[in-house]
Amino acid sequence: MARKQSRLLSLLVALVMLLTLIPVFPAQAASSQYFTFPSFGKTPLEAQNNPVNVDVIDQFNGVFSQTVPQTLSYKVQQQVLDAGGNWSDKGVPKIVANTTPIISGPSNQEFAIQKVQLFIGMNKITVSTPSGVEGVCYVFYDNAPVIFDISLNNGDKLNGSSIPYVDVADQFFIIKTANADSVVVGSTIATKYGSGAFSVSNYHLDPGLNTLTFVAKSDTRQYTLTRQIIYVNGPGALYGVYMQSDINNSANDAVQIDGVKVLSSQNALPQGLKGTISVPSNAVIDPQLAFTNVKLTRDGNSVFSHPITDPELAGKITLLPPKDDKKGHMTYDFFIDLSAIAAGGSWPIKSNGTYTFYLDGKYYDGSNQLKTLQGTVAFVFKDSSKASIADVQQLFGVDESNDTGGVAGKFSRSISNLPIYALITAQNNAGDFTPQISVTQNGTPVNLVQGTDYILLNKDITPNKGSAKIKILKLPFVNDMTLNFSIVDSGNTDNFQPLALKYTPIPSIVLYNIYDGDNYALTDLPDFSGKLFNFVSDTEKQNIKVTVNGAVKHAIIDLTTNRFTVKNLDPAAPNQLQGILNEGANEVIVEGTSQGIPVITRLTVYYFTTDAPILADPIPVPVPTAAVPTRNLDDPTHKFVRDASSATTYNTTEKTADILFNVTQADKAVIMKDGVQFFTIDFNPDGTTSTALPITVNGIKIDSEPALPLGWFRIYGLPLTIGTNSYVIKGLKGPITTFKPLSIVRSNPPYQVLSPLLPQERVVNQNFVPVVIKADGADKVLIGKTEMNKVTENGEIYYTSEVSNLKPGINTIKYTVVRGTQSSNDQFDVNYANTDTIGAQYRASLSSSTGMKVFNNKVSLSFPKGTMLTPYNDTSTKIELFDKQQFLFGIADPLDGRTQKTYNHNGDVVQINSDESNFMRTMLNVPVHFGYASQLYWLDAGYYDTTQPGYVQLNGMQPYYGVEKNYNDPAKPYTKFNVWGRTMGTSWLKPTNRGTITLKYDDAVRDFASNRLSIMRFTMDNGQMNWVNIGGKVDSKSHTISASIDSFGYYAVFLNTYGFDDTESHDFARDDMELMFARGIMNSKDGSEFGAYEPTTRGEFAQMMVKALDLPLNYDPNNYLFLDVPHSSNVSPYWDWRYIETAGQKGIVRGVGTRQFAPDDKVSREQAATMIALAMNLKLGKDYELSKKNLDKIYVDSGQISYYARTAIEAVYQQKLMIGRTIANSDPKGKPLLVFEPQANITRAESAKVVANMMRKFNKL
Repeated sequence: MARKQSRLLSLLVALVMLLTLIPVFPAQAASSQYFTFPSFGKTPLEAQNNPVNVDVIDQFNGVFSQTVPQTLSYKVQQQVLDAGGNWSDKGVPKIVANTTPIISGPSNQEFAIQKVQLFIGMNKITVSTPSGVEGVCYVFYDNAPVIFDISLNNGDKLNGSSIPYVDVADQFFIIKTANADSVVVGSTIATKYGSGAFSVSNYHLDPGLNTLTFVAKSDTRQYTLTRQIIYVNGPGALYGVYMQSDINNSANDAVQIDGVKVLSSQNALPQGLKGTISVPSNAVIDPQLAFTNVKLTRDGNSVFSHPITDPELAGKITLLPPKDDKKGHMTYDFFIDLSAIAAGGSWPIKSNGTYTFYLDGKYYDGSNQLKTLQGTVAFVFKDSSKASIADVQQLFGVDESNDTGGVAGKFSRSISNLPIYALITAQNNAGDFTPQISVTQNGTPVNLVQGTDYILLNKDITPNKGSAKIKILKLPFVNDMTLNFSIVDSGNTDNFQPLALKYTPIPSIVLYNIYDGDNYALTDLPDFSGKLFNFVSDTEKQNIKVTVNGAVKHAIIDLTTNRFTVKNLDPAAPNQLQGILNEGANEVIVEGTSQGIPVITRLTVYYFTTDAPILADPIPVPVPTAAVPTRNLDDPTHKFVRDASSATTYNTTEKTADILFNVTQADKAVIMKDGVQFFTIDFNPDGTTSTALPITVNGIKIDSEPALPLGWFRIYGLPLTIGTNSYVIKGLKGPITTFKPLSIVRSNPPYQVLSPLLPQERVVNQNFVPVVIKADGADKVLIGKTEMNKVTENGEIYYTSEVSNLKPGINTIKYTVVRGTQSSNDQFDVNYANTDTIGAQYRASLSSSTGMKVFNNKVSLSFPKGTMLTPYNDTSTKIELFDKQQFLFGIADPLDGRTQKTYNHNGDVVQINSDESNFMRTMLNVPVHFGYASQLYWLDAGYYDTTQPGYVQLNGMQPYYGVEKNYNDPAKPYTKFNVWGRTMGTSWLKPTNRGTITLKYDDAVRDFASNRLSIMRFTMDNGQMNWVNIGGKVDSKSHTISASIDSFGYYAVFLNTYGFDDTESHDFARDDMELMFARGIMNSKDGSEFGAYEPTTRGEFAQMMVKALDLPLNYDPNNYLFLDVPHSSNVSPYWDWRYIETAGQKGIVRGVGTRQFAPDDKVSREQAATMIALAMNLKLGKDYELSKKNLDKIYVDSGQISYYARTAIEAVYQQKLMIGRTIANSDPKGKPLLVFEPQANITRAESAKVVANMMRKFNKL
């Protein structure tokens, strides 16, 4: 025991001695490791004084007292004020563990954490190291919507400090916002444009000064600002025009006359004209503007007109030196003293009327040619003895829950939902006044009723400057109309100029706080809301369905405001948005039904967790050609091929290149070329450039790339020498430098196949292929034995041709390049896929059998023998016939009509524009009640160009502008559809004989539904481009439908997918009405009602006969048969004048008097029987008395049958087309009696039944 104690004591002594040998260091407390956050608050008060407007901090910056660890963790805790005024935690914090920070600084003590998500309000953010050291800061997120940048499509800013000038009426705006669910410009709802931005396209400006209202909204708050812009509408555009006594306005009597609705004054207006006038110019030519004449009119009548040489104007005109706006205009300030002009009834201006000043002048344009101009400015003057309306404006951004707020602006030309708010500004009112509103459509005025149609919210009756705020609840019409405002004061009425308005109440669902294409860094979907537009019943509103990735989510619906919210803290569905996002794409759908119309809003949002690098690899892209001027964002045609041995080396034959590169999180970027510094760019802390861009060095420009996110730049048109061209992109931040190299090796091959571009275009889905070969120095190039066309473009020589009649599978195309006595032979293969998919195309010509079958017999076209082609609507005296045309067949995209998605222009494969204005997307909308039952096919036989000497025949072409014929801009092929632009008679061809088109419809369509199938054509019809139902005969065994064809365009099979309210429950004619509607024999009254119980009119029944018999239209537009039939479209929903004329020409109908038809008169049953008998060529007896005896045996009311109708009624009875109806016999033992009711009107349901039977007899169905 003693030995053990001795050993323990020895061990303790040794330990004490060891401790005394350890060196003494200064003491380090735990607080020596700490965080600081210079950009954020140390206390909640500091955070409140410096709020942020974004819910995600892209770069959360901080400093650590030592080297930053490779991983950090952070926690975001929402805080609220408790009852004692202290900040306390609320809810569950957001915790992100072991994230990788971006480390920087001289000693690696600075860091940035990317994408830190905030709560609304106060956020306590705690950052910690793996060893447990913590740092705390506070961030206050104020989610009020704000607009912080508005850009025009030319790059100009609407910043409020200056007023920009534009010379294009339709403008494109990019509005950058924070916390905005929606943005409205005037009444135009902006479209989401990437993250934190919205855009408005084709916003129409008026000439001169325009004041625009921008409103950014969130669920509960809004932010409004106004900006001004001047539209310079050509040479002589006037703006800032005043009438004042002298140039300096010494009398302080200046009155602005441009942009003003109504002027009013007790005295005559001043007799001087001061303003600014604009003329086109360039940097070389001095416009030398000079006025030549001054004119004034009142209500269109001349008040005075004086050349400047007249004594009244001699020495009276002051024209100040021009100012260059650096955008192609020179602006001149001017003053014209008109006081010497003799006084008259309308001068000086003191009488009521509409006045217009005309300033004539001359100037030299950019080509030094002397041009003339005329500037005009118009205004309305009213004397102050009576009250009048000075202006009517629309109020934007009004809080509909309490009708407060709002900013006044120009009244909208188009609206899609109500209510709308109007502000009437009165002048010279004695006190109280009465506002009135009416609406006019097609010359028919309707007065709006206060309290029912509109509400007078408030009225200011201050004498001489009154106003009234009005809320319009209902409009009596849809589509185009005018709003008419007036006021009544002291028995006098003043009418304001009518305001044109288009009202299209289309049901829709708009979502807020969530947008298509949004990216999220967390798996939680944020709370979002929406609004139902033009949903009528509460049941419809309550039945909306919200799903996220197929899972139904609960929506809280406010039936009063039509708004709904989907939130995570919904008591009925707690945590319903938590953790629901999957990696990649996620689908959010909100659907409902409004007035029987299905409405669906579908969004795709994404969840990704990757971080962005500081420098991206630089990318060489082709320099655009003159034909395709849009700058490239990538290299889809692989003009620059990455070397297999080096990821930073590209091989090319191009002579120039654009270079795209990306630099973020840097203080400076340096671009080196062949070892020499070429450009430098300095950055602000927020990633924007402090260096003014663009920069040009030795003719080479560098600028930010507006089509890509912040940090992307483009070097424009770098010339490439033969061999290696070396570049280095460097990013500098403090002592840290990161670089990315790029090498472009240019070679010069003896010849090159540019089209098809191989290997990308080796597989084609058409039986022809355009071939373009570039062979510098060649004398000629041949395909087989055929010499290719030699074409020069932008100084480059190309050889072009088209190889046709490809066979399915591999086709070898051989070509020869000839230089002097030397020939080089080569070949390439193309694989004709021959698949029936969108983009498939086929060329064929009228053969001796005049029949064509394409796309594996899905489309068949046949014509009678001897058929040729002729202009569609040629008015020339010479008859043109063509027999060599190549038809083009294509399978088109049903969304936008494109049969091709890309176009190869001399090796540049570019996307074919899918119609930027969505024009064709709108035009090709599926007709109401129908859905596609086949693919959409394009058929065209070409045209002939009368603008060329003689004429030039051109084969069938694509359904959009292209190299075949440039209707618009020859430098921009394939940028617009030409099916609308081809309105000339010579722009289309038609067959000399009617043919038959047969289309295969979807095998999934059941035989029972085949009666609801029809063929429709989208083409020129009666001067308009629209869908025309041409019906057809169905063969359910082969799943085909055939119809007559006499013109070309888009064709497709459609299925009538649902009926009408008044046909579904009809007791005997439902199926026949649906059949007649589906085949285009009858039209519906509107989208929801067929009009089954309405009487049939003479015009409609005549049209039904022509359509049922499939007769070609036959009418003379210069010699109408019936003079009482309006010869214009859309007169009646039920008939078209061309069919009535055709029925008359074919002897199916007769008039009610000399050249009178009475198309809207009701058709009696005996008239219908007569038309049917004549249309079907039924055998009619000539003995009317014998027919009377026969009819006496059939009908008890035969005595009511008109003399002329006896034989016809007898014939249709024998054919069982019209039987009549039975009535009870007064004799209980007798048989039921049959009546024809010849004088009764035949309803539309009965007409459908009769004509359907008639068509079955003719085997037309």
